[in-house]
Amino acid sequence: MLGSFASYLRQHHLGALALFIALSGTAYAATLPTNSVGTAQLKKNAVTTPKIKKSAVTTRKIKKGAVTGAKVKNNSLTGLDLNVGTLAKVPSAASADSATTAGVANSLATGDVNATTVPNPNFTLTPLEASCDAGLKGISAGLQLQNPATQFLVDLYPVDIDTWAAHVDNDGTGGNATLFIICGAVNSVTLP
Repeated sequence: MLGSFASYLRQHHLGALALFIALSGTAYAATLPTNSVGTAQLKKNAVTTPKIKKSAVTTRKIKKGAVTGAKVKNNSLTGLDLNVGTLAKVPSAASADSATTAGVANSLATGDVNATTVPNPNFTLTPLEASCDAGLKGISAGLQLQNPATQFLVDLYPVDIDTWAAHVDNDGTGGNATLFIICGAVNSVTLP
């Protein structure tokens, strides 16, 4: 009888004990302490994008310098993603602040445009001149014709540092011609 009892105990209670130990181990693993699983416990490539909860990775959780331009996917950023105020000046653009042409361009904000309109009678070569106000220099000039189909520009040139001139002719049908001069406060102008 003792043999059958031992057999019964072996078959039932040892199985129950094994089941108890197995379930206890699972329960123990499910109740690991907070932050006990780290990089060392994870297999390589075990964490993938689909496994990361939306908005779980924030700027505060990314180590400074961890994301570089080389790690950003091409065409993934737009102008709206950038804070332009935080960008430094491009090194090659720094010399533009002191460039000669930058000074000229800045001075044009104080310039103006003057115009002279004269009649261009039929079959007549007509001279025009336009000048800048005192203290301003002539930078460029242009011409507007009332009848561009029949009137034509013969020449357009600077007379001196504040005056430009032109000659207009026509093939029989005249009209008005207007010479515009663009003027600006520049330090110096070199005539050709």
